[in-house]
Amino acid sequence: MKHITWLKDLNKSNERLVGKKAALLGEIFSLASVPAGFVILPSAFSQFITSKSWELNIVLNNNSLNKVEKSERIRGIIRSITLPKEIKTEISDIYTDFCASLFAKNEPHAMKPIIPVMVRTTMMISNFTSSSTLWASGLESLLKSLESCWINLFDEQAIEYIRSNKINVEEIKIIELVQSEIYTHKSGIIYTLNPDTGEEDEISINTCWGLPDYFYLDEKQPTHYLITKNLDIIERDHRQQGYAYLLNRKTGEKLKRIIPEEERSIKVMNDEEAISLARLAMKLEEHFSELLKIEFATYKDKSYIIQVDIIPKVEIKDQEIEIREAPREEPDKPEKPSFLEDSPFEIQIETAEYTEEEPQDHSEHDFETELSELFAKYNEKFPELSGTLKKLEESILKVYKAKK
Repeated sequence: MKHITWLKDLNKSNERLVGKKAALLGEIFSLASVPAGFVILPSAFSQFITSKSWELNIVLNNNSLNKVEKSERIRGIIRSITLPKEIKTEISDIYTDFCASLFAKNEPHAMKPIIPVMVRTTMMISNFTSSSTLWASGLESLLKSLESCWINLFDEQAIEYIRSNKINVEEIKIIELVQSEIYTHKSGIIYTLNPDTGEEDEISINTCWGLPDYFYLDEKQPTHYLITKNLDIIERDHRQQGYAYLLNRKTGEKLKRIIPEEERSIKVMNDEEAISLARLAMKLEEHFSELLKIEFATYKDKSYIIQVDIIPKVEIKDQEIEIREAPREEPDKPEKPSFLEDSPFEIQIETAEYTEEEPQDHSEHDFETELSELFAKYNEKFPELSGTLKKLEESILKVYKAKK
């Protein structure tokens, strides 16, 4: 494909082409659980604006317009451009293959044939970066999200940087990372050093129910673990949450859900989970030979790596550090609060660690019949997607028969 590549085929050497986030996730795809996805390359945006590049440059270089007026005009021009057929076809083909691949690896009734995704778009201009994130489900939704992200990136801050550095629109690189959405039960951040002291023999884990907005945006205290690289727990601080941010599976809307008072004492994480994450963090640190900041999201009982950042080493002053070890807690069975039970989380995610379950005794006829009936229901419910659904059904059958 000319404008798109699979995430699993990337590595850190591709950073200049696809950006740091996608390159580092591609690098660890075989080492950890990473949501499946693909990357739309900068050439797609370049081709998209070809017919209007002269007009865009005129607006960018018009000194009589302020940055607000420039932003509005640039966005208006982008809205007027029709996505080239070549790019639309490539996106349609890879999204169909993407959905078919995930769907064919599970029982046909186990997941929806149209996979929801997050579209993370990044603008890169020399030392300036800007990003926009949108949720999508279905091809038309994905295409609209893609164009909306392109439009959103040309805000006043970006326009000012472009103007002050005399940059032409042809020099602007825009990349889209499209990944399976994880309907996060809990999330968090791992540092492979102590961020408070700089001690490199310790691992810090902050976690909360739902999305990390709880401690990122609202600045609430998360549940915290501090673990040595010998896997001894030094600190353990379980925090109670009054609410959590969750995603609505049907719309991608962020919801703030109140946690029932009687369930606020349920632990977000236990010792076994914390040590498992610490072990994974050390594995990735060893691979990169660098200190890392790792963002994770947990769906049901499995954690997925959402982002990896390499952080600079810090100088540690010579000092005696008291090694203190927190007493291990008695192993407890992980509990799942009821506020998650009725949440829209029932979707399976493909990762590099996917293990196929033992096949059940279904004949080829039963599979094809069930598949046909399932898609008949979707065609009835979503008639506007009939073309996409037909291609998807054919792709699933093709993959199924090839595996037979």
